[in-house]
Amino acid sequence: MEHFIQYSCPSDFWSQQSEGFVYVSKNPKSNKVMYFIKGLYGYFTPDDSTSFTNLLLEKILDTHHIIIGNSSRRYISASHEAEAFEGKSLQAEIYDANEIFREGLVQLENNYQVQNIHIWGHSFGGTLAIQLPRILDSRVKSITVMNSPSGASSKTKPLLKDLATQSEQDTFNYLTQFTGTFNLIQGGVDTVVPLESGYKIFTKAESAHQKNHFILKDMDHRGLLSDKDSYAIYDIMKILEFNEALL
Repeated sequence: MEHFIQYSCPSDFWSQQSEGFVYVSKNPKSNKVMYFIKGLYGYFTPDDSTSFTNLLLEKILDTHHIIIGNSSRRYISASHEAEAFEGKSLQAEIYDANEIFREGLVQLENNYQVQNIHIWGHSFGGTLAIQLPRILDSRVKSITVMNSPSGASSKTKPLLKDLATQSEQDTFNYLTQFTGTFNLIQGGVDTVVPLESGYKIFTKAESAHQKNHFILKDMDHRGLLSDKDSYAIYDIMKILEFNEALL
């Protein structure tokens, strides 16, 4: 994943900016876009060729354009440091994710037709994805969340403490109105997010015309298979191909 368009978006947090990356599909005639949202405090590094995110996106580039980004934070950290988000509200994080998505589409629409949009959220990224106002854009055909929690128990960690106290109405408002395809992927050996927490998200996609629930029994929270030697890329791509066949 070498060639990309990098852009910035204004943010209300800490006088910083969010940054986004657009990758053009290997199929230049593609009208499909995948917006990928990383997990809690996650930081996307384009040249990290061994990460789960980059390995998966490399496969998706065969058929889709890709939008991915890093929300604003106090300082750059690739080690998921909560302190970089100290003082940031959940609503500010949702705003950043929405703006990265919006501006990424603008960048693509300068040169490509965008007709089919798919949103992928990993872990907390899925919890953010279901709260984006732009999921109600009629071009958004599917949302896939993987190992994502429906709530939080922490009352102290940035972003999580807001999720723990906000109402279900606020968390699921946009998802309950979403009419596309909703996919839930869970790892059978995920020890971070309980299966029932993720399944609650699935139940709230009540207007979706198609809902699919997949449990990969040997996959952990990070997407690693139980042998810890490889990621479940093959299995996930099969799910995405199944999703495409339904649309």
